[in-house]
Order: sequence, then C-alpha cells, then structure tokens
Amino acid sequence: AKVSIRRKNNPIEVTYLNGSRPGPSRVKVCVQAKESLVPTVPLGSLGQHGVNTAILELGQTCHLRPTGSDIIVLRVFRPSLINEPLHEAVEVWRGAKVILVPGTDGTLKCYVRKEPKTAPAAPAAPRPADAAA
Repeated sequence: AKVSIRRKNNPIEVTYLNGSRPGPSRVKVCVQAKESLVPTVPLGSLGQHGVNTAILELGQTCHLRPTGSDIIVLRVFRPSLINEPLHEAVEVWRGAKVILVPGTDGTLKCYVRKEPKTAPAAPAAPRPADAAA
C-alpha cells in the first residue's frame, strides 16, 4: 500500500517548452523503472509492464507514475511508427520535475531538478551518553 501511495503522491512531472530554436511539434516521453532488464522503445503501447508513455505538444505538461523502484529512466522520442530518439536516457526519481526544451542541434535538452522532492532523513541527534564521551 505504501508503494501505491508513493507512486500516486510523487509523479514525475514532464513539461515540453519552446526554446530559441523550433523543435518537433510533438514528443513522446517514456519512463520505466531502472531495474527493468530491457530498455523499452514504445511502439504504441501505453503503460504496460511498468512503462508509462505520454505524447506532449509544445506547452503541455504530463504526470507519469511508473511501477517499480524510485529510480526511473526517462527517454524522449519523436512519435512515429518507429520512434526516433530525441534524447538519450536520463535517470530521474519519483517527484522529479523535468523540462524538455529544443536544442540548437535538433535534439532536446532535458533539465531535471537536482534534489529529490523528499529530503533524506536527518541524522539522529546524539544521545546524552554519546555527547559526554
């Protein structure tokens, strides 16, 4: 139950913005758990076997909730019958905010917030017996 709640409360938010150069009018975003053995290139399937995909137009945002671990692999394609990769795989985490912007070389630039949404637990305060030692 905790895993389902964490997936629901910490989606990966992906936004496709216009850059200084025009980019594709639509992109396909694919996310899957890092522990998946085979990297998936989506061929029209949506959300099967821990894979989540979405098609975004300029200015749109989506929220993806793949199954599996908290470390997620994100790939971006030009949607077609055989998808053309626009960005190599990048690791993100649950709750990450990702911004896609067309680059000057025809690919997409991917910007990810650096720290996870939930900060790691702070170290425990020393006990009085440890402080005196």
